[in-house]
Amino acid sequence: MPTFLDGSPTHPLIVHAVAVLLPLAVLGAIVLVFVPAARRAYGVLTVAIAFVACIAVPLAFASGGALRDRVPPSTLIDQHVSAAHQLLPVAAVFGLVLAGFVVVDILRRERRGDLNRVEAATITRITHGKGIALRRDLARLQQGVAVLLVAASIVTTVAVVRTGDSGAKAAWHGRTLPAGSAAGDH
Repeated sequence: MPTFLDGSPTHPLIVHAVAVLLPLAVLGAIVLVFVPAARRAYGVLTVAIAFVACIAVPLAFASGGALRDRVPPSTLIDQHVSAAHQLLPVAAVFGLVLAGFVVVDILRRERRGDLNRVEAATITRITHGKGIALRRDLARLQQGVAVLLVAASIVTTVAVVRTGDSGAKAAWHGRTLPAGSAAGDH
């Protein structure tokens, strides 16, 4: 992965994908849990957004590691790296729990014949048109996964904020004026 793109570091570019898409996926996950009517329309889309965000996390980590080798050592950068280390598994767990929630929801709706075209085509392709017969109580399973998803969403949000905040402090510490002062005042 290139450290620079047209003279600019790639890390801030990739980080913005994480900082936008992962919270968007978290918001989508919360909507899916609490607004069942949204699941049919937005379940697969939310998983797709989370997938891209989760792929961006290790890319941001790798580009940050390459950039770290080119900047002077700093406690602020060390704190950012520590937070990023925590974000990697948190994002992965969030993505897996979200995917599990959506899959269970699709299986529940498949029993009722309430799938959108993408879901129906996927189920047909996977099962070769035979459907899926489950003896488990999918409603209880979905409730359990919903609780896990809300917890994973909260932890993911905290991890993204901590990582982003520490990264901003590492990038901007000592480079901005104190609050309330203007550029012409100094």
